Amino acid sequence: MKSEKIRRAISELDDDLIEAADMIPEKSVSGSFRKWSAAAAVLVILIAAGFLMRGILTKQVLPVEEKLPVSSDAAETTAEHSQMVSSTQSVPGRVIHAENVLNGDSEGLTEWQGKNYVSFRLVSVLENAQENDVFAIRIHPYYDDNFIFEGRTLGEYYMEMCEERNLPEKLAQLLKEGDELRFGDKLWQEGNAEGIKWYREFYEQRVQWYGESFLAKYIADEMFYADLAKEDYEKALSADTATRAYERAKDAFRNNLCGKIQGVYPSELCEYAPYDIVAYFTEQEFAAFTGIGEPHFDEWSFDLALDSGDEEGVIAADPEIVAQFGADE
Repeated sequence: MKSEKIRRAISELDDDLIEAADMIPEKSVSGSFRKWSAAAAVLVILIAAGFLMRGILTKQVLPVEEKLPVSSDAAETTAEHSQMVSSTQSVPGRVIHAENVLNGDSEGLTEWQGKNYVSFRLVSVLENAQENDVFAIRIHPYYDDNFIFEGRTLGEYYMEMCEERNLPEKLAQLLKEGDELRFGDKLWQEGNAEGIKWYREFYEQRVQWYGESFLAKYIADEMFYADLAKEDYEKALSADTATRAYERAKDAFRNNLCGKIQGVYPSELCEYAPYDIVAYFTEQEFAAFTGIGEPHFDEWSFDLALDSGDEEGVIAADPEIVAQFGADE
C-alpha cells in the first residue's frame, strides 16, 4: 500500500525535476562527487514526493453523517433541534413515524407553510423528504363548540361537565358558609345573631359564585339544610354523568372530522391520544393541507405520530381505517 502511494507521488513530479537530476556532466566530476550527486537527486525526489504524499494522506473527507441534509430553518430556530434528521435515509413508499427520527424531541413548535403549530422534528423531516415518502402526522384539532351532537352543542356539553366537576367544591364551601348565608341581605345590612356582618360587596360576590338557584335548594326562611348539602356532596364526589356525555360528544366530533379527512387522505383515530387523529401525507400534500374547511384551523397542532406496533417503526402506506362516523348534525 505504501509503495503504491509513493509511486503515485513520484508520478506527479514535474519532468523538469527529473531532468535536472540527470544534467550533471560525467567528465567534470570525480567518482565520489558523482555518487553524492546521485544521492542528492534521489533525496530531492523523495522530499518532493513526501510533500505530495502529505497532501494525499491528509485530505479531509466528511463523515457520512455530516453529508445528510439538515433543515436550515430548524437549525436557525434553535441549535438543539438542528440534527433532527432520520438516522438512515427514509425508505421511499414507506411511512415515517416519530421512531424513525434521530433525536426526535417533539418539544417546541414553529410555523410551517401557513400552519402555526408544527413540531420541530416534523418540520425537519418534511424539509428533507424524498419524493415518495409518506408521513404519519398526528393532528390535534381545535374542538368546535358549535358542533352539534344529539341535539346539543359541544359547548353545552362542556359547560355541564364543568358544573359537575365544580359541584363538590361548591358544596364543600356552602357547608362552611351556609349558617351565615342563610340570613340573606341581613348579613351585610345588620349582621346575624352572633354579630357577624359581611361587607355588601363580598356578600354579593359569594351569592353570584354560588348562583341563586343553587342557594335556593339549601337555604329557605333563614334555614340552612346542611344534611341535604352533605348528602349531595358525597354523591357529587363520584358523579361523572356529564363528563361521560361530554366525552361521547367529543368522540363524535373526532369521528366526524376523521371521516371528512378520510375522504381526501388516509387517516385513523389515534390510539394513544384519545382526542387526536393520525393522517398520512406526502410532504406536498401536507404543505397544501388547510383543514378541509374546518373552523379554527389556525389552532390545530401537528407532530409525527408514534408507530402502532411494527417492530421496525414502519408500516404500509395505506393503513386500515378504523374510524366510524358517528355524529348527528
